[in-house]
Amino acid sequence: TVGAILFAIEMLMRKGEFHVEPAGESAKDKEAAEFVERCMNDMERTWADTLSEFISFITYGWSYHEIVYKRRVGKTSSPITNSKYNDGLIGWRKLPIRSQDTLYGWNYKDDSDDLTGMTQQPPPNYGLIFIPLEKALHFRTRSRKDNPEGRSILRTAYRAWYFKKRIEEIEGYGIERDLAGLPVL
Repeated sequence: TVGAILFAIEMLMRKGEFHVEPAGESAKDKEAAEFVERCMNDMERTWADTLSEFISFITYGWSYHEIVYKRRVGKTSSPITNSKYNDGLIGWRKLPIRSQDTLYGWNYKDDSDDLTGMTQQPPPNYGLIFIPLEKALHFRTRSRKDNPEGRSILRTAYRAWYFKKRIEEIEGYGIERDLAGLPVL
C-alpha cells in the first residue's frame, strides 16, 4: 500500500505541467522566464525524469542534486555541449542526484553551523568528493533543528513494519514445520 501511494505521488508529479512565471511584467522578466523554461527542456534527461529523482526526498527525507552546466552551442555529438539552442548561453546539462547511499558526511563552516556542502563516497572507486551547496539543489522534508537529512515520511511506519516482518518470519517457520511445534533435543 505504501509503495503504491509513493508510486501514485511520483506519477502525479510527472504528469503535471510545469511553466515558469515571470517575476514582473517587464520584457526582461518575461525573457528570463522563457530562458529558464527552455533550460528545463534542454537537459540530457527529461524534466519528468529529473522530477522523479527530486521526489526521492520523500522516502529518504532529503535529496541532493549537483547542478551541471553546459554551453548551448547547438546540435553536437558530445553530450557535454549538445543543445537544442545555438545561442552560446550557459544552460543546465543535467541535475543528477547524488545518491543518499553515497553520503559520507555534511560539511559546515568552522566558525558557525552554516552548511557548506556534502561529501560523498560513490562507487566505483569510493573516493571522497565534495559538492558545495552553491553548486547543488538540496531538498528535505523538514528543517527541524536544521538537519540537512530531514526526516523520511516512512519513519513513523518503521516500528509497525518491523513487527509485521518478524511475525511473518515466525509464521513462516511454523508453516515450514507443518505447525508441529518446536523440536526437542
